Amino acid sequence: MKRVIFLLVIIIGFSFPLWAENIILSSDIPINKLDLNFAHVIKVNAIKNLEDWRFDVTLLHNDTGWNHYADLWVVVDSQTGEEYGRRVLTHPHVNEQPFTRSQTGIKIPATVETVIVKAACNVHGFGGTELSISLK
Repeated sequence: MKRVIFLLVIIIGFSFPLWAENIILSSDIPINKLDLNFAHVIKVNAIKNLEDWRFDVTLLHNDTGWNHYADLWVVVDSQTGEEYGRRVLTHPHVNEQPFTRSQTGIKIPATVETVIVKAACNVHGFGGTELSISLK
């Protein structure tokens, strides 16, 4: 009986991570109002684990091929601009818009209350929609 209870505790513990915090934020700007020459962050799902964060970031950009595509998103401190994490996008997503890419292991100090997630393209750099995420 003790083995069964132990196994149940292990299974439940791995199935429901009680230490995780989940923050989801979406842009309220209508997509048809965006200049798609710039890379726009339109949705962020930030998941806090024990020691770090995972960010699932949805981007929208008029990728046309290797000459013009969204190539990066970053997580920065809203006060200092310090970068805490980034995801380099290594190829265009011409037929996959919008698209979501994730990055794990992003370490953000416990004292940071708000971060900004922003994206860039290989032609115009930053300049599209950014999302501000309250971590508290």
